[in-house]
Parts: sequence; C-alpha cells; structure tokens
Amino acid sequence: MKELKLIINIACFICLFAACETIFDPDIEEQSIETVAPENESEISENLIRFTWTGLEDAEDYHFQLFNYTGGTTTEMDTTVSDTSVLLIAESYGDYVWRVRAENEVSETAYVYSSFFVPNDSLLNINLSNEIPVLLSPQDSLEVIADSLDFIWVTIEEASSYQIEIAKPDFSNSSNILYTNLLSENNYTWGEFTSGFHQWRVKAINESSESTYATRTFFIIE
Repeated sequence: MKELKLIINIACFICLFAACETIFDPDIEEQSIETVAPENESEISENLIRFTWTGLEDAEDYHFQLFNYTGGTTTEMDTTVSDTSVLLIAESYGDYVWRVRAENEVSETAYVYSSFFVPNDSLLNINLSNEIPVLLSPQDSLEVIADSLDFIWVTIEEASSYQIEIAKPDFSNSSNILYTNLLSENNYTWGEFTSGFHQWRVKAINESSESTYATRTFFIIE
C-alpha cells in the first residue's frame, strides 16, 4: 500500500512539473520574427557577414540555416544559437538563402526567409579584421648575438601585403620605431641593431581591411 502511495505521489509530482514547464514556456507557434540583415535580395561586397533578426521574449533559442544555391543546393551552416545574430565568412560566391525560426521547449515559430548575392570578385576582399598573423622567427623572448635577423611569418592567403615594424625597446611610443616597411612576401632580413630589448610586429593587409598586429620581443646581446 505504501509503495502504491509513493508511486502516485511521484506521478503527481511529474505531472505538476510538466505543467509548470508548460506555464513557463508559452506556445510561440502563432508568433513570428523578422529578418533584419542582410536585407532581402541585397548584394554583399564583403565575405564577413553578420546575420541579424528580431527576437521573441518567450524564445529560448533560434535555429539558423544558410544555403548556397549556386550549382546545386549546399548547406553552408545549420546551427542553434541563443542570440539574435550569427557571424560567418561566406567562402563561395553566388546566390544565398538563409532562414531562421524561434524555439522553446514546447513550440517553435515558422521559418522566415531572406536571400542575398555574393559576387565572384568579393572573394578577393575577405575581411582581415579578425585575423592575427602567426610569427615564426625570431621566437619570442629570444636572446641572441647577431648583426642581422631573418623575420618570418605564416602567409595569409587573403592578404595582398604585410606591414612590418621593428622598435627599440617597444612600441609604446612612435619615436621608438627603427624600421617600417610594406612587403608582399612573408619574410624580411634586417640588421641595424644595438644591444638591448627590441620588438617586432606584423599585420596583414588587403584592399578592404587589415589584421591586428602580432608582436614579439627579442634581446640583442653585444
């Protein structure tokens, strides 16, 4: 008998919990959201694209999908996020369609759709603002006796040039800069050093953007 009462109590608790879940997660099936950016049927001149849409107070997540319809249908992204935006790089040109819906534990809205076009020449202008060059040599905190040093970094495919700067002892003041140059290659040799601490840094550049500087320190021994 006691076991039966216990089972009934557990069942009642589960039902009460489910009811509370329903109370706290309203049905949003009849509600709707709207796409904000990119605007429908727009042309995007950069590859770094932020997708935004309006939110719902009763939504917990948003299901976002991006499709490329050039030469067939390709799913470029399929993800669920809690924010009302997604940031990504479009790696292919052509016609795109994106859609998004709001969701919670008990229901979901209908998808809303928007389209845009990425021209082929925009692939040459990928936004570098989130990139940081990878420096290879000289290594950070190197102590060395040398008349000259080879400065080498990893090539960034979307960069058309690199800005290299060398300073003593650091870049805290522009008057500390000993050397600056714009290069097309990912290496350079320089050698007008005096003993003491130095820093070198590199940033990548293309026609529409530039990266953050990557910086390293080294010490020249007499």
